[in-house]
Amino acid sequence: MNSIETGFRGGHAVRLASLLLAACLAVCSLSVFCMPAAASAPPEPEHVEGAYLYNFENDMVLYEKNTDVRIYPTSTVKIMTGIVAIEVLGGDRNRQITVTAEMLSGAKGNKVGLLEGEVITVEQALCCMLVNGANDAAMVLAYAVAGSEEAFVKMMNDKADEIGARATNYTNCTGMHDDNMLTTISDTVKIAKYAYGINWFMEIVGMQMYVLEETNLHDYRNVYNRNCLISKYYKPDYYYDKAVGMNAG
Repeated sequence: MNSIETGFRGGHAVRLASLLLAACLAVCSLSVFCMPAAASAPPEPEHVEGAYLYNFENDMVLYEKNTDVRIYPTSTVKIMTGIVAIEVLGGDRNRQITVTAEMLSGAKGNKVGLLEGEVITVEQALCCMLVNGANDAAMVLAYAVAGSEEAFVKMMNDKADEIGARATNYTNCTGMHDDNMLTTISDTVKIAKYAYGINWFMEIVGMQMYVLEETNLHDYRNVYNRNCLISKYYKPDYYYDKAVGMNAG
């Protein structure tokens, strides 16, 4: 799951962060929490096939279960999509991208409603993808970086190999189900820890809401964080003010 406020990362008020990764059936969710230093050991998770609890401050694994079982990554794929897009395009946040029919043809599932011919910036596309999990924004970024989704996916797999996530195989940039797209909790943690070190990534995923300003083809759009630990928009019962990120799959 995703979220961080900039103040959490400076080490001023909060010194301890733990990362919890839980995989239930074919669904992954990833969360980073700020917790008191004297937090007790977590209870045994129920109805969870795999989990990983990690203390960032002390570089210590507190709990793990079935971390090397191959699972479907679902929307946690977008962590890697964000990593690659930021590393290639992050130096030009205001670069304009014109959305094409080819980009949108591969965008299924959750979307923010980008239109053919609409002009958005790199920053707008990243915020829509990382805050709301928008698949149309993910496709736009893939084409902007590599010219095609296929070429971008190769970059994703190369980056996973570089990070050491060698049990992971990406086949698309959105996380839409594919029998051949697999990962493990251990690999996802490696990728998440890498993303955690990218300040801009963490700033984006911490937004409760992002306002996509008016474009040449569309009025402004309020884009809400799909992580229910961060935003109350979808399900208020799960909100937790100490959650700091990073993806809801």
